[in-house]
Amino acid sequence: MSWRPPDEILAETRDSRLDPYRERAATLGGGGDVDATLFLRVEVYWTQAAGHLWWRGWSKPFEVPHGYMVFADGRFDDWLVGREEMDEDLADWSQSRLRYGGELLEVEWLDDAASRHVRDEVFNLGPPIY
Repeated sequence: MSWRPPDEILAETRDSRLDPYRERAATLGGGGDVDATLFLRVEVYWTQAAGHLWWRGWSKPFEVPHGYMVFADGRFDDWLVGREEMDEDLADWSQSRLRYGGELLEVEWLDDAASRHVRDEVFNLGPPIY
């Protein structure tokens, strides 16, 4: 039994519900003001299912959205969407909304070119690794 999750990413790991939001940027605001810029990256995670030290067993891989935000005043935050919140967040995102810090923000999703610009120039993330 391996001490780390497997390196290969299986095709069945892909969650098609996340496809519209892969490598996608948006502006966030309310009342016409831009409060923040958002970038979503989908990453693959595993959880430790059993064992300890070097005798660990891992769950099947699953995808998790990783949100990066930079606010108009320069503050930064990032977070992972938990599997428990995924359905609610996807419903909000499909209606151009984002719940953050107890507020409901309006989302304006950007096109592919603008999303790449935000990824590379605003967050300096570079292309995804898989």
